[in-house]
Amino acid sequence: MKTGHPQISKSGLLVTDANHRGILTKYANTCGWVLCIGAGTSRGVFHDWKQLASRLLKQSGNACSDVAIEKFLIEFGPAALMQASINALKGKNTSDDSIAGSIALALYGPLQKKSGGNWLTVAQALTTRQPSSLPVKKWQILRRMVDKFKQASAPSIAEAIADVALTKKQPAGIITFNAEPLLFALINAAIAVRGDDKKDVIIMDRMAHNLATRHRDRIPYYYAHGFVRHRVTARL
Repeated sequence: MKTGHPQISKSGLLVTDANHRGILTKYANTCGWVLCIGAGTSRGVFHDWKQLASRLLKQSGNACSDVAIEKFLIEFGPAALMQASINALKGKNTSDDSIAGSIALALYGPLQKKSGGNWLTVAQALTTRQPSSLPVKKWQILRRMVDKFKQASAPSIAEAIADVALTKKQPAGIITFNAEPLLFALINAAIAVRGDDKKDVIIMDRMAHNLATRHRDRIPYYYAHGFVRHRVTARL
């Protein structure tokens, strides 16, 4: 399943909104289903890979023009540009911890700026593991901040996952190709604001490294490219 798109590709056939209903319920009762998400779910809230690589390069002190950066991205891609930025930082004897901080700053900058005085609350919500770990009013602040970005599909997806999170229709797993936890946090927020017994349960296990463990009754949430924490949240 590809999120943020009105069509689902299945065995070479095109399944549209008109006839897709019931497919995931069928899979939930048989082989299970997995939700895969990418940059579209966080559009506007967080930089995509090209924007992140460009911002990181500028933070490294490189004076390349936007035109030169765009040409590099077309030729070599964002991964190469990010590595070039990291190499530039290492060339200045920057510590690994500081480089990690630069990546986090590049990734979380837009949301931190938009959040203003609510940033600490938003940062807490992005890192908290379960709905009951924060008061409902703090989850509501996160939702209001995210709602300022109109293009992200994560809020509506979170509501749908919250509906089935503790039922037999829940996904067998969630795989994200994003390095940030927006959907993870919004699922917890959606459950918390409903005020039912689900809020006291840990719904998902964050699977961000080889030593991460999962519980049988939780939804494993896999970070395919790892999980980048903001420096504020790293201390929580």
